[in-house]
Amino acid sequence: MKLRTRILWLCAATLLGLVVLSAVALTTLYQSMMKERTAQLSNLVVLAHAAAQKAYDQEKSGALSTEDAQKEAKRNIGSFVDKDKYFFVRGFTNDVNYVHPNPKRIGIVDEKGGKEAGVRYRAALQGKTIGTVIAKGTRPGAKDEVEKLYAIIKFEPWDWTIGFGDYIDDIDHAFWRETAILLSIGAVLMLVIALMAWRMLRTLVHQLGGEPQYAADVVTQIAEGNLAVEVVTLPGDETSILHAIRAMRDNLAHLVRQVRDSTDSINTASAEIAAGNGDLSGRTESQASALQETAASMEQLTSTVQQNAANARRADELARAASDMAVRGGDVVQQVVGTMGSIDQSSRKIVDIISVIDGIAFQTNILALNAAVEAARA
Repeated sequence: MKLRTRILWLCAATLLGLVVLSAVALTTLYQSMMKERTAQLSNLVVLAHAAAQKAYDQEKSGALSTEDAQKEAKRNIGSFVDKDKYFFVRGFTNDVNYVHPNPKRIGIVDEKGGKEAGVRYRAALQGKTIGTVIAKGTRPGAKDEVEKLYAIIKFEPWDWTIGFGDYIDDIDHAFWRETAILLSIGAVLMLVIALMAWRMLRTLVHQLGGEPQYAADVVTQIAEGNLAVEVVTLPGDETSILHAIRAMRDNLAHLVRQVRDSTDSINTASAEIAAGNGDLSGRTESQASALQETAASMEQLTSTVQQNAANARRADELARAASDMAVRGGDVVQQVVGTMGSIDQSSRKIVDIISVIDGIAFQTNILALNAAVEAARA
């Protein structure tokens, strides 16, 4: 539903509320005015009843006869007359007029509506102390009939109906006057509300840049990943929410493109790194193989050095044995000086041989150390 339609519905609901509120207020006003008028008339007939009761008490006390007491009561009740407002007394059962401002109607039953009025009065007093009747009446000097409210009360001792009537067209006039006032106020309020709603609608549309539902649909599509959605804005619009949404869509699309480009670069770099890792792995395997060969050579060299050392130790032992033999056979040496010279020369050769063997062992150790250093570098 468009925002404009919602505003119209809001105005219609407000108008309906004002109408209902006015109807309730006017109905309450009319009822309160009628209750107030009924209470006034009821108080008056109670006073008239009290006047009749006073005369009846004098009759009971013997101060007045029945006829005089009734005359006194009629006089007192009939004396309260104000233009078209007056008391009347009529027989409850026979409908004969006993008190009326028109002397011609006293002592008779009104030909026009007398019996009908008696029926209405008796029905209104059924189960009630004070009854009310609304009937048509004609103001003195007027032609049109208007409604008249009657309050009636029964005086049991003399079988009377005491009543007082008042026209209620003034209540109707007041009611319609208040109705016109309330309707005028309602119309003004409705006009103000309509103007406020129109301004609010313009402000919202200007701020949103379009219908709220359209903005919500666009945001929903962007949230779902559709960055190609078209965002329609008003001509010259650079401050609305829809304009901001379009700028957001463009920035998001640019950011996504950058992320995709960066992802492609990362994939390429990853492939290159993977190739380098494979090459490095091959080189590492080659170096490991060379290192194993070097280690094997070192083991062979170590075995040779150990064998040379053993030979050197054996030669030293032989030399010592020979020296001991030379000492023990000193006498023999003297005898065989020539032979000892030969032996001495042989001993010197053996010492030279041992020196040579030690040099070879030292050079072998140097070679093994260099081989280990080269293996570590590889």
